[in-house]
Amino acid sequence: MITIARANSQDQSACGTMTQEEIYSRLKKEVFSHNSYTATYFHSSERGKRHEIFFHGKISGKYFQKPLVLCEKRLKVETSFPEQAGAGEQECYSETDDLVRILMPGAYRALGVITLFPEDPKASYINGENLSRTSVWTWFKDWDRMLEGGKLSAKCETRNDRNHWVLSIVRGKNPDPVYNHNEVRIWIDTQLWFPVRVEKYVPNDPKPVVVLQFEELIWDSPQKPDEIKFEGVAPKWSLVSASGGPELNALMPQEPILEDLDGIDPDSFIERLDKSLAQLKDYSTEMTLELRYMRLRQYRKDQFLFIKQGNAFSALTKHLETNYIQLNTGEGFKTIYDPTKDNLLHIIPAGVYKFMAEQTFPLDDPRLFSAIGDNIISLNFFAIRAELENWRANSNHQKLAMARYGNLKGPWMEISRKNQGIPAYPSLMRVMLDEKTSLPALLEYRGYDDPKAFLIVRFSNTKINPGIKHEILWK
Repeated sequence: MITIARANSQDQSACGTMTQEEIYSRLKKEVFSHNSYTATYFHSSERGKRHEIFFHGKISGKYFQKPLVLCEKRLKVETSFPEQAGAGEQECYSETDDLVRILMPGAYRALGVITLFPEDPKASYINGENLSRTSVWTWFKDWDRMLEGGKLSAKCETRNDRNHWVLSIVRGKNPDPVYNHNEVRIWIDTQLWFPVRVEKYVPNDPKPVVVLQFEELIWDSPQKPDEIKFEGVAPKWSLVSASGGPELNALMPQEPILEDLDGIDPDSFIERLDKSLAQLKDYSTEMTLELRYMRLRQYRKDQFLFIKQGNAFSALTKHLETNYIQLNTGEGFKTIYDPTKDNLLHIIPAGVYKFMAEQTFPLDDPRLFSAIGDNIISLNFFAIRAELENWRANSNHQKLAMARYGNLKGPWMEISRKNQGIPAYPSLMRVMLDEKTSLPALLEYRGYDDPKAFLIVRFSNTKINPGIKHEILWK
């Protein structure tokens, strides 16, 4: 059993004489020499300028390295937001089929076993924590990536009369644009050679955004992979399932037909868009989204209403086909952001899901969206304009043309940036303007770590300044 107490700095010799590189190398070697462990640990994950969005939990788990299989159970949970997955919730991951399975607590247990792909944004938590990357063996991939061009340092500390090496890894050449974790600190118990405490930091914040602190640990616990499973009797049914649909198998990106575009350069393309946006107070549009990433497939249509003041919007789902679970699970669901009410995203269910009641989420809750580009908050015309500017500032190539996508035709810009090997992070952005209104008619992302992945959003039947009022968003 481990007890973590307040630390005292010690002379390096108390931990032995090793360089920081030797410490990291030995930690890696020792960890991978064990094929299983059980543990109880505290998990703190926080976001926001004042860390106002937070999850604090106590978790127990069983872990097996080869093949990788693990199960965790939440023993205590405290959050700053509504969280159905409270104390008693169980999650299991199996490398064999690369799936996450969830068993909810209390009355939600009646939903049965919920299955998620690890690449599904909802399978990750506030700071990107993902069950498939929860075991200690999986941490080294991220740490090795941080060390490429990064800085490694070490010091010795004593906690409750036990010596600990404390490693600090400052990120090098491989960025983390999604969560901005630029430093990790690792406390290594020199008797167990296990990272008993891990802290993650973002720039200009002295407080860690993630803390993992182990309370109990047993190396090489006597368990077999098939013995790592849900506690108790798990239901054999699942009431939460993806909708499926005939369009999913046919999801393929459409290549535009390009023609020369005379008399326009990147700056004048942006100026044309800016001129149209300057006249815009509110608008409505029919939004069609097609997504393919790894195993994820989605085809959906939404009626989108937007008010420029406060960036308020509502999206009413008219049609949805998907092979993974959506929070707005089907037709009739509505997503609303209205700062005249609060600064939360509201998801109002429909049909048989009405029993779930309205759900609210912080705007930057990564369980809703990911770096793929399907964040509905980022799909309004003004957000697309801002994203164009960000891409142009970091681009290594820009291309202009008159493009045709089926019946759509208009000025088209393609911007590429260096592919940084970041999961679900595109390296190619395309925007086409409507030939008449010069407002976005199509948005496309490609160049992911999955070469077949793409996201295409089409905007049609756009109505400019129809006089949308805030109360209309809620009807």
